[in-house]
Amino acid sequence: MIERKFESLLLQRKVQKEVNRNRSGGKRGARRRKRVVSGFFHVYVRGYQSRLVFLKDDDRIMFLIITNEVFKETGSSLLGYILLDNHFHFLCKTENITRLMGQIMFRYTMWYKRQYPLIKSVFDTPFGSAPLYKSSLIKETFLYLLSNAKRANMCRVHEEYFWSSANQYFSGGRHLLDKYIEVDASYALSSYSSAYILNREVNEFKPIFKDGKVPLRKRTPDDKVYSYFITMLKGRIIKDIGHEEVDIIIKSLRFNCHATYSQIKFLVPRSFENIRKVCKT
Repeated sequence: MIERKFESLLLQRKVQKEVNRNRSGGKRGARRRKRVVSGFFHVYVRGYQSRLVFLKDDDRIMFLIITNEVFKETGSSLLGYILLDNHFHFLCKTENITRLMGQIMFRYTMWYKRQYPLIKSVFDTPFGSAPLYKSSLIKETFLYLLSNAKRANMCRVHEEYFWSSANQYFSGGRHLLDKYIEVDASYALSSYSSAYILNREVNEFKPIFKDGKVPLRKRTPDDKVYSYFITMLKGRIIKDIGHEEVDIIIKSLRFNCHATYSQIKFLVPRSFENIRKVCKT
């Protein structure tokens, strides 16, 4: 019954998109780059305007349950994942990445909106995906994905972060998350002889970007951002503070406390676009 409802809504959406495309004369469709749909992929999806995708542990568990369902239905393999506050990453193998991610994002969005009725959009679309044609790219993505939380200062060592596949590879099915999400451990087990060697390599990993530079910005934990914010308020309420002083608070949070735009948006009653504009002036 639920599945038929999902398929019906998906069909309605496809029809509406086709109508919109016809109205625009097909110009938008002509500019689109054709997406590679099969093979190994690094998939990354952010919350709408970098807002939080997971507000509590129940959200994360339900997302893993839905992800597990869709991966099984499509015959796809999940080699690795990590769930952060406002985005997530997958390393996966599939025959149809569009169907796989479309169903995951759609089903989770439907559930999320039932929990939080005031939310209109959950994810930024379209989702991002990078096909991985070389074994070296798969390894780079694997290490990049698992080291995400540590590089963002969310944990001391990567294995302390609970919401990733890091501790499932050598668990033998005993990890709590094994009940909700099945991870294909074949790549990790064939590449690393023990959890110790895997953990050491992940914790030492530093991504190198195209310009050869290592990213400098690190994510400040939410509690430290909040403490800094409270200190700047000096006992006042943010809504009672003047416009210019709020601009100063936003800049201070961004450049002195190294808060992300989404962290600032959570504390300051401004739009995401306005916060970015203030930080650039």
